[in-house]
Amino acid sequence: MKLEKQSLKTGDRWRIRFNDRYGVRRRVRAFTNMHESEKLGTKIDELVAARIRGGELSATMRAWIEDLPDTLRDRLAGLDLVDKTTIMSTTLLKASVVEYADALDNKERTSDHVELIQARLLKLFTGCGFTYWRDINAEAIESWLAGRRRAKTRKMSQQTSNHYVRAIKAYCTWAVKTGRAVASPVLGLEMVTITDSDDRGAFTVEQIQTLLAYTRTAPKIGELNGPDRYMLYRMALETGLRLGEIGKLTRADFTLDEPSVTIQAKHAKNRKRATVPLRKAWAAELRTHLDGKLPTAAAFKVPPRGHGAKYIRTDMQAAGVTSVDENGLRLDFHSLRHTAGSWLVVRGVPLKIVSQILRHSTIKLTADRYSHIQREALVEALEGNMPDLDMAQATGTTGPYMDQTVTAHDQDTSRMTVSRYDKAGWGGRAVECAGLENR
Repeated sequence: MKLEKQSLKTGDRWRIRFNDRYGVRRRVRAFTNMHESEKLGTKIDELVAARIRGGELSATMRAWIEDLPDTLRDRLAGLDLVDKTTIMSTTLLKASVVEYADALDNKERTSDHVELIQARLLKLFTGCGFTYWRDINAEAIESWLAGRRRAKTRKMSQQTSNHYVRAIKAYCTWAVKTGRAVASPVLGLEMVTITDSDDRGAFTVEQIQTLLAYTRTAPKIGELNGPDRYMLYRMALETGLRLGEIGKLTRADFTLDEPSVTIQAKHAKNRKRATVPLRKAWAAELRTHLDGKLPTAAAFKVPPRGHGAKYIRTDMQAAGVTSVDENGLRLDFHSLRHTAGSWLVVRGVPLKIVSQILRHSTIKLTADRYSHIQREALVEALEGNMPDLDMAQATGTTGPYMDQTVTAHDQDTSRMTVSRYDKAGWGGRAVECAGLENR
């Protein structure tokens, strides 16, 4: 190792010359202080020796690398003095998460999705007290998530808990695949079985009418006045779009002559461009709402990220709309989408069409999501349309021989034949009764 002085406009700085493990001459800019630069040179010699020798770095050396400025640590990594796993173990997790977010962004994930994953990871690391990669362990994560699920206030649902598990496992898998880590520390981390269903309920027509009537003239919440929220809720009901998707719509995404709205692929959850038709009556309201907006202007004002549920909950309380449906399922902003799908299914719209409108990945997802409505419709159809086949009257003698009167209508002769069954058997024309039994 050789130390040489470098004169710069900002002052003198020392520079280190050394041979790497392949014998190639290298240079690294050091510090303005000669003594500190000499210590850096000594450490670099130790790093070269360690790379030639192979194996793990000592705890002392790792601690030294942790304290290096980011630019110097990156420079050493670029010179192959520090491998990716060492960089990962000595890089603050919050900085590593930024790299992971960039990788997700390069895979063309939606910006909302990337921000959500990044926020979950940082919240988990803070909650568990993780600072570096070596701090991550499955037991601490399980303990933190369990505590959040048991919390008395701001309790975390089992489904949300599983979202955190998916996020940390995907992050660790990325670190291994990219050579930043040797193995994932959360391989044994498992999701919990969901017993507290996070399914949303569906609003009734009366509840929606009440909510929309209120928001038309409601006071301001944050930056959104009542009419802004009315248009937002109505758009979700009319199209089944998610809040994040509505927030990304511009004036140019609407065609009102042949009413439709286009969701661009980069803003859609499934990353597929889709066009959803609009009802003419709703298109007429949209025409007034969008009038004067530039093509690139946002079509709707939306709440700040994570506040959509708060806004509609405030409006529901003020309008006197309950926060749960008749089955005890919660009602929130996403329930507007579920309501749109429920109304279509109840009115007999084929599941394939409903699936296309809601842009589900498969028709099976639609069938599973709305299977309870289909069952209810089947029961209602049977109850309301099948004839009463019970031979027993609601009151009277019990047992196999009870009085029962049957009236049969002969469509060919327009004659009514009345037959009566009592203990003596059927009275009347047996042929007429046989005909009735075969109908």
